[in-house]
Amino acid sequence: MELRHEVVSMANQAEDGTMLAEAFTEYAMDAMTDTGDWPESQLCYHRQRGSEISGWGWDPESGTINLAVTRFAGLGTVERLSKSDAAASLRRLRGFLERSLSGFHDQLEESSPAFDLAYRIHESADAIANARLFLLTDMVTNLEGEKADPVGEISTSLHVWDLARLHRLHSSGRTRERIDIDIAGFHGEGLRYLEAPSGDPDLKSFLLVMPGQLLADLYVKYGPQLLELNVRSFLQARGKVNRGIRQTIIDAPERIFAYNNGISATASGVRFGTDEHGGRRIVSIEDLQIVNGGQTTASIATVHNRDKQPVEDVFVQAKLTVVPENKVADLVPKISRFANSQNAVSEADLTANDAFHVQLEKLSRTVWAPAVDEAGNSETRWFYERARGQYADALARERTPARKKNFRRVHPSAQKFTKTDVAKFENTWSQKPHIVSRGAQKSFFEFMDGLTADGKEPPLPGVPFFQQLCAKALMYKSAEKIVGSQNFGGYRANIVTYTLSRINLATENRLDLHAIWMHQKIGPELESAIEAVSYDAFGVITRPPGGQNVTEWCKKSDCWERMMEVEVNLDHLGPELISEDTSPADGSGAGRAPESVSADDWRRLTEWIEEERNLSGHHLSQARLIENSIRRGRGISPAQRNGAAELVRLCAEHGFEFGEVPTA
Repeated sequence: MELRHEVVSMANQAEDGTMLAEAFTEYAMDAMTDTGDWPESQLCYHRQRGSEISGWGWDPESGTINLAVTRFAGLGTVERLSKSDAAASLRRLRGFLERSLSGFHDQLEESSPAFDLAYRIHESADAIANARLFLLTDMVTNLEGEKADPVGEISTSLHVWDLARLHRLHSSGRTRERIDIDIAGFHGEGLRYLEAPSGDPDLKSFLLVMPGQLLADLYVKYGPQLLELNVRSFLQARGKVNRGIRQTIIDAPERIFAYNNGISATASGVRFGTDEHGGRRIVSIEDLQIVNGGQTTASIATVHNRDKQPVEDVFVQAKLTVVPENKVADLVPKISRFANSQNAVSEADLTANDAFHVQLEKLSRTVWAPAVDEAGNSETRWFYERARGQYADALARERTPARKKNFRRVHPSAQKFTKTDVAKFENTWSQKPHIVSRGAQKSFFEFMDGLTADGKEPPLPGVPFFQQLCAKALMYKSAEKIVGSQNFGGYRANIVTYTLSRINLATENRLDLHAIWMHQKIGPELESAIEAVSYDAFGVITRPPGGQNVTEWCKKSDCWERMMEVEVNLDHLGPELISEDTSPADGSGAGRAPESVSADDWRRLTEWIEEERNLSGHHLSQARLIENSIRRGRGISPAQRNGAAELVRLCAEHGFEFGEVPTA
């Protein structure tokens, strides 16, 4: 089974004692993060009589905490998990929540992730409105429809991600799961509607009045997964509940319909029924997605669930567009884009990012990595998954065992990476470990915001960018193995990003990415540096000031500033660095120290950026500041240097030709 093959591959890549169960947990939580089911995910292993936890995620905006427990058989065959065993695992997960609320952290080792989570739950008890309890298993089980009693004032719900559900997502190529809603199950007899006339045979549109309670219940069950991907990115990147909507819901809920623009939603189908008076109703909606009005939906849910305010008097207008399933990929993004055009969502927010990732995907299918075996004839490719499941889909298209074997040889699963991986690698390289520590989705939004900082389409990546990105991936994956082997007991993801960011800062972005790409591995000096600096990173992140929560501390710029103050000795890294005063052999200037660029070249570079428009406005402003600073005799300040070095590299990659290195 391909899913099991991927989990085994993840465990083998770790080389740090990671068990298959842990690799499976990481795989499942990554899948849920990609679908939007979790805004972030953290691994956390703890088990004792009556309580168990494998991972968690926290959405402070809605007051929702997600807790997961894993049941892993690892037998390679389709096994069934009995309903009683599944329920027992969820009871232990609930037990961890209950004990944590009562001060369970006092019984745990302070440096452990379990202490970190238990303490967070205890301290944040008043802010937790909902607890979503997840069972992750490589077996097949049936626990859907089970109700969960509240834990004190906290409402709870049960969710199962079993082998069947993971396989559907893995093999479908979707970036999200379908959301099929039985409206009658949520809201009595269904929804009254008015069908809008349409001359388009592909579309049907309906006007509805959506009860606030229905929206709140749907958001509690499905969370951000309910919001169409592009719009969800916009909402979470800016992240605050609209105060005006919130205040109106609390003070004058009956006026929401008059004050609010309502929501726009799409579906692939609806089913009709009648009420007791013979009136027509929509009783179910297939593949529901809210493409505009996500802020309204989240606000209603937050006020109801976190602030404990009633929403029975809240109603919003809704436009529901039904799109045939074979037209969803083409029409839904357009509906999303134009529905949002009235708001402050730019075209770049919704569309420009696509071209960047499409181009990255094309490069991954055409660029060969150097052969590094003794025979020199085993070239491979790095496979970029622009959408989850592309790797499995490509493998499934190879019909014979021999062709499948060859596909895996050319595209090793260890060389597969995703959009959130790209953000993780690039943000770490840009020395933003606190951003990476905020979770895959927030890290991704930060990366994409950086690409479109001026509202323009980002420059399309070229072969040099792709090769350097793969080198960063190699470095990151190697660091994960090295850090994992140190037995720190947790926080591996945080230690890795802080370690590499600190090394990159100390070396002033001069790690030789070209050499890493050519050898398809990092050298022994860098391995040694990662091991040494990882201990410094562990010390910084696990000793937060004032007894702060470790996970929250890692997300703060203060934590990175503390790490920057740590002295590290990397003198032995010389062989793995680009020289400060020489350019690479190809003469591109990509490795040139920014101080070696003449004032005239800085002027030419500024004019070139302005004329070519292949970099952002931010880069143009940066180049002008540096040029002015040099011409006034101040030179490049320490604060400017990293940005200047990156700018020199980017311009060289995009074809700017530097002059000779100035002589003294």
